[in-house]
Amino acid sequence: MKLPIFTLALPFFISMLSACSHPVTNQQQFMPNQPTSDLPAQVQQVTERHIEAWQAEWPLPEPLQESSGLFCDGNPPQGTQAMDNTAAGDQLPEIFSHNDSGHAANLFKLSWSNATPGSQHLLASPHVAALQHSKSSPTVQIISTADASADIEAIAGNAQWLWLADIGNNAGQRSQLHLLPFDRQQQRWLAARTLTYSNYPTAATLQKYQHDFDAEALVFNGQQLVMFSKSWQSRQSHIYLIDPAATAQSLTATTRTAQLPGVITDAAYDALSQRYLLLGYRRFQDNLWSLLLHDNYQGFIAVLDQHFALRHLLHLPASGQVEGICLDPQRRIWISQEQSEQRSAQLFLLGPIDSLMP
Repeated sequence: MKLPIFTLALPFFISMLSACSHPVTNQQQFMPNQPTSDLPAQVQQVTERHIEAWQAEWPLPEPLQESSGLFCDGNPPQGTQAMDNTAAGDQLPEIFSHNDSGHAANLFKLSWSNATPGSQHLLASPHVAALQHSKSSPTVQIISTADASADIEAIAGNAQWLWLADIGNNAGQRSQLHLLPFDRQQQRWLAARTLTYSNYPTAATLQKYQHDFDAEALVFNGQQLVMFSKSWQSRQSHIYLIDPAATAQSLTATTRTAQLPGVITDAAYDALSQRYLLLGYRRFQDNLWSLLLHDNYQGFIAVLDQHFALRHLLHLPASGQVEGICLDPQRRIWISQEQSEQRSAQLFLLGPIDSLMP
């Protein structure tokens, strides 16, 4: 019964042999493929870099084994300076997360065991280096639970609001999605916002994991919410602008990215540089060999400018199913990884965004 697997893996052997004669350097030009839909693609000259290792990592607690999105509180607003990386500014951020489909719509807040009990801030005194050295692990607290959901895949927020995004649609059976707004001051949920694709095809035409009407990434850019499609089919993430105050809205993609190395699972927004960070990993059908041998999803971060043009591509260290990304007040990148057959659920610290750019 090994023959079918070998047959499927054979093209990847050939591509690996071809790659040996064209080694990838830390910095090189990446030329996206030609557009594949009628929307205008944002195509620019793109640089690549391979990140060798995580700056730090911690196992995620049991209730959060399928973390599917992250929101770091306190990302500096546009036009301000990031917090200095001093002893006072080296504290870890307040991080919110959630699980994906099959779980209750719980809103979690990550903290560490030596944080002040009941504190509304994550870590009153410990710093990154001290925590990593002591191998402390984060614990989780359920802040609140929304009434209902189908497939929560992303979280976005600002000082007043958190939005859980019930936007998952791997199977291609949903034309209607929902946003679940949470008022942070009043600690209560508001009525769900309804989002409906304007050009959704008949369900019979969509095949599971082979269409672009699926999404797992949502950010707030200071003015509006931005949703990025996962894009199993085209490898070009379609971009939707959402009014967070609207109770119901029709979704029409305003533009799309250049072709990406794989599917998009989450996003973060850097207000200081007005850049979007799209987290993802290679499609299963394009990554069979690495998955079978190493359970390596070959994660990446695609960095877009304010006009959604692809500018940088960061290849992540070997990891599993990376599903969450956020930026803390020091503009450091945090990433969460779901539990898989060979890998545990982890929280990674990648490092400051500017130090990672080619």
